[in-house]
Amino acid sequence: AGEMEQAFERAHLEQFAFLQQGRALVVDSLSVEALTKGAVAADVISTSLHGAGVREATEPGDFDQITPVYSGGKWWSAPLYRRERLNPQQQITGPAVIVDASATTVIEPGWQAQVLASGSL
Repeated sequence: AGEMEQAFERAHLEQFAFLQQGRALVVDSLSVEALTKGAVAADVISTSLHGAGVREATEPGDFDQITPVYSGGKWWSAPLYRRERLNPQQQITGPAVIVDASATTVIEPGWQAQVLASGSL
């Protein structure tokens, strides 16, 4: 077994006192935290602390189409946004999908994303 699988098994055994041997692991959710130095970090801190000028994306013309998204055991109708059309301080509430040339970001139901002044999501 790989390092990540062994770490998972140790944590699962510690928390639940059993393992399900022979069953494949499925990554159902993944969280990522990025750390940076300089202007981007300052922008993130400033925006998250002050939240001034936040604009909710609710206008029908804000997104390009509706796309099906599977999350939490069911299908959702989610707006699909083009990243380049989003404005600074725009807030997107999930379920939603944001696409650009190099990435697709899925915002789960109950979660939000905000475009920072720097353009970061």
